[in-house]
Amino acid sequence: MFVTSAESRALSRLFGLLAEDMTAREVRERVGHDLPDADDFASFVWDDGRRRFGDGVFLNMSADNLARYDSYDQTCDPITLKLQARRVPTLVKQVMAQRDFEVDRRSAVALKLMK
Repeated sequence: MFVTSAESRALSRLFGLLAEDMTAREVRERVGHDLPDADDFASFVWDDGRRRFGDGVFLNMSADNLARYDSYDQTCDPITLKLQARRVPTLVKQVMAQRDFEVDRRSAVALKLMK
């Protein structure tokens, strides 16, 4: 992977956020604003007690789209929980077939187009 100078600087700023005196939510909010070339952003935290993701922060996403996103990710996302369970950097293809990922990705793109 090739990282441009601008992307490298942005990545450095993002890592710097981790050293600042901010809550986890504040860090996630800042990350959304500091991502280079991001059209939109959403970040949720796993809630063990409720067995679902919550405490969302987002950027440039409508309430309707967030509701669809939340509904899909809570019930149909075939990737997130598998990656979360591994607790180590993992390629998506290590937890699901490439073809399945491509089909799921097309669904996610369609969801984004409804925004």
